[in-house]
Amino acid sequence: MRRLAAKRQQRSAPRSAEQKARRQVEAITAFLAENFKEDIATADIGHAVSLHPNYAMTLFRRECGMSILAVSESGCACPHAELLLLTSEETVLAIRRSNPASAR
Repeated sequence: MRRLAAKRQQRSAPRSAEQKARRQVEAITAFLAENFKEDIATADIGHAVSLHPNYAMTLFRRECGMSILAVSESGCACPHAELLLLTSEETVLAIRRSNPASAR
């Protein structure tokens, strides 16, 4: 019985670690989505999700296959700018000036 319980525990441990990593990456992406207009440093991301910034970057790259920087530069700014173009009378230039994240 003990061996069976130990095997079951070994099998469930990686899943819980994977689930924890996914939750942490979800927290990172939520933070990026909420703050995409801001100039965000990796220290800000780490602080927001209670992880060391280097670990947050490594974890995100491992789980998503891309860096946090790549996502923060292109992730949310373009869809937001597209929404403004569709729903407002502003010009592309005006939207670009008011949304520096989309100008990167």
